Amino acid sequence: MRDKMQTPENRGLIAIITLLIMGIILCAVLMGRAGIEKKPYRISVIVDDVTGTSRESLTAGLKQGALEKNVRLNYVTSYIQGDLEKLEDLMEQEIDNGAGALIVQLPSSNETRDMLFRISGKVPVELIETDGERSEEDMALIGCIEADSQSLGREMASSAASLYGGSLKGIRIGLLAGNVRTSALRDRQRAFEDEVKKLGGNLTWTLTGTDTLSERFEDKMATDKVDIIISQEEKLTLMAGRYKEDNGADYKLLGLGSSIDNLAYLDNRVTDMLFSVNNYQMGYMAVVDTAEVLENRYSGMKNRTISFSKVTADNIYSEDHQKLLFPFIK
Repeated sequence: MRDKMQTPENRGLIAIITLLIMGIILCAVLMGRAGIEKKPYRISVIVDDVTGTSRESLTAGLKQGALEKNVRLNYVTSYIQGDLEKLEDLMEQEIDNGAGALIVQLPSSNETRDMLFRISGKVPVELIETDGERSEEDMALIGCIEADSQSLGREMASSAASLYGGSLKGIRIGLLAGNVRTSALRDRQRAFEDEVKKLGGNLTWTLTGTDTLSERFEDKMATDKVDIIISQEEKLTLMAGRYKEDNGADYKLLGLGSSIDNLAYLDNRVTDMLFSVNNYQMGYMAVVDTAEVLENRYSGMKNRTISFSKVTADNIYSEDHQKLLFPFIK
């Protein structure tokens, strides 16, 4: 009987049955794994005024990136500008609460670099609009995404000169530099000032910081009138536009901006020119790059430069500018 069971035909049948059983088991395992939903990555976003009108495109980009990369974002709105100790405590708290990575906007200084080195040892960090004074060694651990600030600064100066036949000689210029704690705004200011000199101009005054800036601006306008005002920040462009309209002032106004209010001033020719950074792309790539590092820790953080566009009342309704200004509207 035993010899009959060991015939070649029987051995082949046993092998086939064994393979079928193994196949069934493998399929069951794979189906079980497929049925398990992949747990989303958790990324905390700590960005100044992330819910303000100047951040609509940025927020839309962040959300789109999160949707595509299976990321759950946590927006932190209690960030106090300039207080690095409180900021570090806040980032530590987010990590303790389960954040796998951080997307942060913060001032640049040697203290900032030290803090970032400590935090990046725990989770990946993506910086927005500042490089955090990173060294080459830091760049593998800390990514950065920002506009080409030097090009933007030079373009602001040359665009101002174009309104006066290509020269700024004899033109009184006021600069609303704003919060120059970030490296992006400092680079933009330096590039603008250098280009103004090349074009034969001199700055009548420069206002920096955020505290009491509105009051200081009104004082300057009463004592040191200018022919043209350049604004490096969205909210300062809006402030200068409102002052011009409310007081019937006749200065020309160029500045950074893409909010609905700033676009309305441009459309009504209160503002002469706006420079719009592609904040949607900035938010989108910040999430995508960070998520890719969470997927593969050996991939390393990236550094990206985001484009900007020059918008006037004559081209505001062009298809290209509409897509840039309102990318979140389908």
